Amino acid sequence: MILYAQDLEGLKNFYRQVFGFAISEVFYSLRASNYARLRRGEAELLLVEAEDADMADSRNKRVVSEPICCRPVFLIEEPMADYRAKTIKCGGSFDPDHKEWEDLGYQVCEGIDIEGNIFEVRRPLR
Repeated sequence: MILYAQDLEGLKNFYRQVFGFAISEVFYSLRASNYARLRRGEAELLLVEAEDADMADSRNKRVVSEPICCRPVFLIEEPMADYRAKTIKCGGSFDPDHKEWEDLGYQVCEGIDIEGNIFEVRRPLR
């Protein structure tokens, strides 16, 4: 999955601290877009730094109330409250526990990273 970032370092640190992604590659260039490739198990997240002009383009501009075409979904084992606390500590937001729901054997909740990307967290029901 590719996410565009205005703050590459901030978004990279967010996904490392909240979801435990490891850095597999970082690329900095004066001529091309900077990016960071993160891995967690089989999942790969590519964070591409976008210039302010790119982010102003309506195709890339994130507004939380807009419909989105995709969202990362993270399977977790730890309590949902742990991810809520880590997300908020790292500058994102996470729905309160009364907004959690159950779906197909999972406890589910949504959060928003520091760039406004919505993500979903799923924890198996016990």
